[in-house]
Amino acid sequence: MRHLLEEFPARGGVGASGINFFNVPGVASGADRRDTLILKSLADGLTRLSGAPFSPVFANSANQNDYRWGRLHRLVLEHTLGGPFNIPPSGGLFPPPLPGLAGIPVDGGYGSVDAAIHPVRADSSDVFMFTRGAATRFVSEAGPGQVRAEASLPGGISGTLGGPQSVNLLAGWLTNDTFPLLFRNSDVQQQAVSVTKFIPVE
Repeated sequence: MRHLLEEFPARGGVGASGINFFNVPGVASGADRRDTLILKSLADGLTRLSGAPFSPVFANSANQNDYRWGRLHRLVLEHTLGGPFNIPPSGGLFPPPLPGLAGIPVDGGYGSVDAAIHPVRADSSDVFMFTRGAATRFVSEAGPGQVRAEASLPGGISGTLGGPQSVNLLAGWLTNDTFPLLFRNSDVQQQAVSVTKFIPVE
């Protein structure tokens, strides 16, 4: 579509295949045909957003201020065991933030740097949800005598259902923030919350 619009002054909406993508019977002007189809597509889209396919998220509202991307673009972090292990709800520790809607509102979208793949022809409230995206974000810098690294992960460091560490990394991942990875023993000891020692039985 972008190519057709950029090349419109030279090609009048005709693609390399020879097909006129701005064909409106009875309208002679190429610019008028283009504008007619763009405006009709916009009107059709707004009508659909205010209709039944999107009523679970927009409640049949025709107010464009109600059309929030996060109400459509949501994610459930699915656990192998499913059910309460999914995020949300993570055993009740992280309930769905939008009443009546599954998942967590997230940034990104189809073809964006913040990869969050959904069907390009999504046309109803739950089709914009996605299951694949940036599961691990990691940057490392090796220098003389040290390694500096930052990471971002969805979820948490603990697999204990409902435990405070089961979703402790999620907030940073949702906002594209990172946490430092510690390599030096002194740094680990300084940041340690608890220490567990395993001593072999003699």
